[in-house]
Amino acid sequence: MREVSDSTWELRVDGALVAHMLDYFQYLPLEEFLATRPEWNSPEISDTLALLQALISVDLETVEALAPKLHLDFLLQPSFLERKVYSYTHNLILNLSKRELSDYLRGLTPLLVDVLRLVVMEHAIPDLDRFLVRVTKETSDGRKIYKGLQWNQAKIEEKRNRVLRTWHKYYGNNFNYKHYVSSSHLLKLLMDYADDDEIKETAFAVRQIEKDLRNIVAHEVLFVNEVWLQERANMSSDAMHALLMRLIYAAGLTDQQQWDVISDLNEHLKELFKARILENTQ
Repeated sequence: MREVSDSTWELRVDGALVAHMLDYFQYLPLEEFLATRPEWNSPEISDTLALLQALISVDLETVEALAPKLHLDFLLQPSFLERKVYSYTHNLILNLSKRELSDYLRGLTPLLVDVLRLVVMEHAIPDLDRFLVRVTKETSDGRKIYKGLQWNQAKIEEKRNRVLRTWHKYYGNNFNYKHYVSSSHLLKLLMDYADDDEIKETAFAVRQIEKDLRNIVAHEVLFVNEVWLQERANMSSDAMHALLMRLIYAAGLTDQQQWDVISDLNEHLKELFKARILENTQ
């Protein structure tokens, strides 16, 4: 049997490690690893790694900086809210692929609020955003920090509108404007004014998942697996995710290029690494 030199063996192991980290979308560890193999790195590899990490971390400022540099301007075409949803959903899809079901469920609430905002604007109240206000509050040391979205009481009560009619229907004159915008609020608006029954049924089903599954996982340390999901919701994780994606598509987020960008860039990185490794072993 022909002996393999230590350097060749090390090269094979390191190459396999790079492939493994790409297969499991481990971009930060891969960046750290490249510090030990700088000859395998390049500006394009470095920027692509940073962009991928930004996409799955909802670091939209970095995406805005790197997308044009890498000639991926399509990433900036959706609205800011739509880009948030695409990016955050990529993160949840990775949770699901790694069977991190607890993290997946905990991540539903912030995503559901943004998705339902888009669905309500698409199918019920196109100018919904004019009834929302960004809230900032001052800290004890005088800094102003963003706290979240609330309903704009002055704008809603200025004259009769759909939002006001819904608040009167469900809350009488007692709607609490100090509450932050929630999926429960948005679902009521969708149910009252959307014409598509299938969309309303999907939104209601996803909201039930949030109530029945996410809320308990967010407040207790629990082991979540497929058996747990079946017992509590009578559905698999794949079925649950399919419902979520149906709602996201109803929000108008149907650009396949946006959904494929992680896998496409991942494959591109593999080819870049193969070329760099080959170049440095000749």
